[in-house]
Amino acid sequence: MLRSAIISGYLPAAMAFGVAASTMHLPWPFVALLSAFVYSGALQSAAIGLLATGANPAMVITVGILINLRHMLYGPHLEAIRSDWARRHRFGVGALLTDEVYAAAVHQPTGSLRNWSRLAVAAYGTWQAGTWLGIGAIQALPHQWLRPLLYALPALFAGLSATAAKKSSGWVAAGFAASLAVALRLLHGATALMMVPIIVGTTAGYWSTRAGSVS
Repeated sequence: MLRSAIISGYLPAAMAFGVAASTMHLPWPFVALLSAFVYSGALQSAAIGLLATGANPAMVITVGILINLRHMLYGPHLEAIRSDWARRHRFGVGALLTDEVYAAAVHQPTGSLRNWSRLAVAAYGTWQAGTWLGIGAIQALPHQWLRPLLYALPALFAGLSATAAKKSSGWVAAGFAASLAVALRLLHGATALMMVPIIVGTTAGYWSTRAGSVS
């Protein structure tokens, strides 16, 4: 179920990236390599936006580090709940740990390493295929037909988060993070501020959990 949901969300989202990058007249080999080696929807989108405005490589790298700092939260948590996995296996799948794959691991903490690895590999393959389809679609389809693809990945992660947030602390974290993210978006906040809702939401969820355990 989760694998199907993630793949069905990744395909149009990756197509949207391929379309967006192609409309910015970036060379198709560069677009394909971004998906293959960066493999981060948020970072890839930010990178092509910065490159389109003429940002220097140092700025792109700095923004990339800030955006992906959230993995410093994902990694320790996943290691704590999946202590049955050998360290070499955790390192092996670390490069394929996306937001949605992480949510799936947290939502089904008793799943086997093999099943989770299959999910991670399937998600990666789908992202590559979607990127190539997007690069080709921009040449064949009207642009207005492709616009709905931009909402695929946010909708997917929102659905997974809502499913996983079974406790009140989860809803507190999601509420704080979502509210702040929307506010920053409406205020046209810089991409580097993407970490702020994540940190605030995580902190709010932590203190909500502590308050619940004390009471």
